[in-house]
Amino acid sequence: MTVRGCARAAGLSHSYLSELETGLKEDMRPPKYAGLRTALQIQPDDRRLLIPTPEDQHRKEPDGSQEGAPRPHPDPG
Repeated sequence: MTVRGCARAAGLSHSYLSELETGLKEDMRPPKYAGLRTALQIQPDDRRLLIPTPEDQHRKEPDGSQEGAPRPHPDPG
């Protein structure tokens, strides 16, 4: 799905969704949040669209790395 298509499906403008995606805009009203969740087929109890809490920032990724921690660049060999 493109950003433009997602914005249309969520009832948002392309620029509004782009600002959310880049972090320029951090808050959205509940109806817009619900529309975006629906467009992305994300369940109401899924927290992926929310701003991470301090507890979330210390959670480990499935590969054992820490979420939000810088990832090493692959060695060009």
